[in-house]
Amino acid sequence: MKKTTYEDNLNYISTKRIKGDRRLIANDKDTYNNQGIYFNFNENVINNTISILIVGSFDKPNPYYGGFYLFNGIYPDNYPFSPPLMKAKTQGDNIRFHPNFYTNGKVCLSILGTWAGPPWSPSQNIGSLSITIRSLFIESPITQEPGWEKCAKIKADMYKRIIGYKNLEIAVYNVVKLSGSSDSIYFPYRTVIEKKFLELYSSYVELIHTYDTYDSKEFVSPIYGMRGYFKPKELLRKFKTLHTELTLQYPAVQVHNSNSNTVMNINSTTEINSTNKSSTIPINITNTKKNHRKSPNDKALIYDVGYIKESENDNKKWIVIETKSGIKRWIRYTPK
Repeated sequence: MKKTTYEDNLNYISTKRIKGDRRLIANDKDTYNNQGIYFNFNENVINNTISILIVGSFDKPNPYYGGFYLFNGIYPDNYPFSPPLMKAKTQGDNIRFHPNFYTNGKVCLSILGTWAGPPWSPSQNIGSLSITIRSLFIESPITQEPGWEKCAKIKADMYKRIIGYKNLEIAVYNVVKLSGSSDSIYFPYRTVIEKKFLELYSSYVELIHTYDTYDSKEFVSPIYGMRGYFKPKELLRKFKTLHTELTLQYPAVQVHNSNSNTVMNINSTTEINSTNKSSTIPINITNTKKNHRKSPNDKALIYDVGYIKESENDNKKWIVIETKSGIKRWIRYTPK
């Protein structure tokens, strides 16, 4: 069997397929973005580089809430017959953010050929790969480690607590700060990252405050040998300073109140506290969004294809389908 190479020596089939992948991604750009998935590539150049930014989660109980996780990779010369090589680039403090993401950047997935299980197939693409990677950001990540599927709750909670804190410190604060530098790997996503930080700021602050009782206390992970200290007060000061800097750049960014459907437009001097109440400087409420959604509120990506659910919004049945680009969506269910 001929060895797979990654030398940017793409053949006609590879080039054509990469163009096709990009078209699928462009056609479903809004859907990907709504799920916290962003791609970066030069539309005028076909090469073997891959760049995907994933927002870990938009659910606050999830330790990856609002974290910015960058994955870079390269296409094989015989793409799509072999999988791409991918690296997890959001790193720091020797923290292993997930059992499937090593501190050296290795991404463990069977479809990438880095773990046992169903292999890559030519029908897959970078869009479907991004969905698979994002599905790994679950609420109790330690259960993805072989042998730890049923570990003691106290151990699972400790790992989750550490990851949740480091997510705020490294995958949020550090990434946002780094994204402003033109030589940073995050720079191509700078606007997305900075605006998302402002949108989620009140929830970030709320989450930092959940660590107040652990201030200055040492943590020792039950796995991977991770240890360090929780410093929420120091982290909160950094977040506030960064928030002040960015609101000067984006005076009209809307902030989503996590406790309601209210959308607030903040000016350059607005600061939001952890309880989402009025700050010392008034917040101008510009409008209140009404929910016109008909499909279920749950995201389709958390269910298997073919799953049927009655929507709480229109009391009709909806079914999960998968598009050609690998994205799951709700459509109205019509019995045959």
